[in-house]
Amino acid sequence: RGDGRRLESASADRIITTIADLNTETADGTPGLHKPYDIAVAPDGTAFIIDDYESPRIRRLGPDGTLRTIVGTGEICSPGSSCGENGPAVQARLQAPGYLAVGSDGSIYFADSDIFLDEWGTELSAPILMKVGPDGILRRIAGQRKQYRCNFRPPYSLCGDDGPAEMAAFGTIRGLAVGLDGS
Repeated sequence: RGDGRRLESASADRIITTIADLNTETADGTPGLHKPYDIAVAPDGTAFIIDDYESPRIRRLGPDGTLRTIVGTGEICSPGSSCGENGPAVQARLQAPGYLAVGSDGSIYFADSDIFLDEWGTELSAPILMKVGPDGILRRIAGQRKQYRCNFRPPYSLCGDDGPAEMAAFGTIRGLAVGLDGS
């Protein structure tokens, strides 16, 4: 659990211990946690933390207490940019990450949003699903970078059904889970 300034852990005997906060030193020289708001924990006790909408990063807090940035530079991705997709995750720029999940192979999965302008100059959001594998490369695994007109009311359009996952369109992503087989 956390209060936006620190992360706490409760043991079986109900003892609450702070495991990371604003003053936690990082192994990579980046600032400590600023505003953590989502967490996923791997079987080995490693915690993955989405930190700060204003300078978004995903952090890894190892079982030994070492905190490091694994995704994001802290810069917000520009509309229409690839944001570092298919490159090293630590060099990527994020928009609004959320909903972390950890795969059995140590891959992390999260939702992000691509912000773009429509033909009238209105800022819109297109949810996308991202993966960082054990190789440290950031990949988009589902969702379009520029959303096409998808009708979520009758008459429905298919929004990418029966096509490549990268061409799917999402209305909103409200959660994320990964199966033991990575699905």
